Amino acid sequence: MESLQSQLDQIKENRDLKQVAVSEPVFNYQLEAMGYKVIDPHFAEAVEEGSDPSPKDIRELRNAITKKQIAFFVENTQNTSDEVKSLAKLAKQSGVPVVKVTETMPPHEDYVEWMEKQNQQVEKIQEMATND
Repeated sequence: MESLQSQLDQIKENRDLKQVAVSEPVFNYQLEAMGYKVIDPHFAEAVEEGSDPSPKDIRELRNAITKKQIAFFVENTQNTSDEVKSLAKLAKQSGVPVVKVTETMPPHEDYVEWMEKQNQQVEKIQEMATND
């Protein structure tokens, strides 16, 4: 767990001060440990509960993506609706990085390996941002 905490501390030190958007709150504890704030909690909660996000939430999230008001979009790849797929596609088209996460640990990995691999995506995004 020390290596995971060290990784989180490093990410927090290098984080972009922009907020992030998530398709569901499955990665929120990691994001919080990294120092990121989630911009779309109502949208994420609706998706998690299996209900439709409000048109207002969708409009605000699409606007945040196209105006690059977020550092990245976190997509739970194990539960993606058409709306979430559309938002991930919009993010890519708009030049907003997409972090792909899962809500269950993959086979043949332990917890630390699983989290570190997901966190590495954020590290790469931070590296790309500093090289721009």
